[in-house]
Amino acid sequence: MASYYLDSNPNLPNKGCDIHHVCPETCPNLPPMIERIELGDLPDCKTAIHVARRKFYNQAHLISECSHCSDSTPH
Repeated sequence: MASYYLDSNPNLPNKGCDIHHVCPETCPNLPPMIERIELGDLPDCKTAIHVARRKFYNQAHLISECSHCSDSTPH
């Protein structure tokens, strides 16, 4: 299992129209610690996206997988 993160907080002002990406701890696109939210140790990115969308239900449509991770992770 890997630790997964959401690249920013969808509940913060001025983030209402941004897409928020879910990345594993090994992703080169992962932002600094202050700009991400830990989702926990999870088996895969699909599970991490599910956790993030449940946590930020009102902004679930703005949460997706990091483009780098989607290219390198088998589905």
